[in-house]
Amino acid sequence: MEGKREGSNLKTHFAVLKKAIDSLSPKKSYICTHISRPGGMILAKESFVSEIYICEYCEKKEHYTPFVDPANSTNRTWLCANPHCIVNSDLKGLKMTPNTNPPKRSLLWVSFCELWAIGDKHYDVKFESIEQNPAKQLFLLKFAKNPEGIALMRGDTGTGKTYCALAVCEFFTRSSISAVYISQKKLATKWLDSNKINDSYNNFIDQLNSCRLLVIDDFGTVELRGGFMSFFMDLIDSRLQYKNKGTIITTNLTREIFNEVCGDALSDRLQTGTILDYKGKTRRTKTIL
Repeated sequence: MEGKREGSNLKTHFAVLKKAIDSLSPKKSYICTHISRPGGMILAKESFVSEIYICEYCEKKEHYTPFVDPANSTNRTWLCANPHCIVNSDLKGLKMTPNTNPPKRSLLWVSFCELWAIGDKHYDVKFESIEQNPAKQLFLLKFAKNPEGIALMRGDTGTGKTYCALAVCEFFTRSSISAVYISQKKLATKWLDSNKINDSYNNFIDQLNSCRLLVIDDFGTVELRGGFMSFFMDLIDSRLQYKNKGTIITTNLTREIFNEVCGDALSDRLQTGTILDYKGKTRRTKTIL
């Protein structure tokens, strides 16, 4: 009996050991809840995707994601993989001062907000602050790093679609300026001015076609005329011809109404990509006096 118990304990020990070793693989992205620092680990203010974190001490992104407690928990900690980093060095006599200088961006987020008239209410948008399930976070991270195809964000008002779309832009503009963010209403207004075609309009259309990341917010909130829908289909067709161009569309329309508004041809194109459903109570606060 005692031998069986020891054998069982040994199997459990090896299972935990294998789990701990596997967690040191640097090849995958995981959601982390802790950060390893000199002298131990701390609980992060909020969970985050491992790939987007940068070491506070050496500014490297290479990392491991070991389990905080392999035997009792699936929570992971972000551990710098740089062997010369202070986190992995002998702490004796070393000054533990994190580097607080933010990495340089290709385009300041505030500038992007002003460029596309997004407004100062969104100055504080950060990809790391997305409050969605891990699967959505990982998909959005992949899309932000390499925009490709169509991502259709569908759900009720206030469920986080616009924030996620903005956050993808925020992450993407850290390394590239080739992004456009526009509401469907503003896009329709621009199209209505097409009878006044000039260089400025042509440049705008070229920008829509050529940018690596295009976000069209609140699709279907205004009446969609036949001429505009033809223009919009041409735009989507043009972008789908390239592997390195991604388009995000957010909409409050239900699947049935969306299909009815777009028609079969356009609806099929828009739903060939990834559909992200947003559900739950609205996150927009109201003040009642």
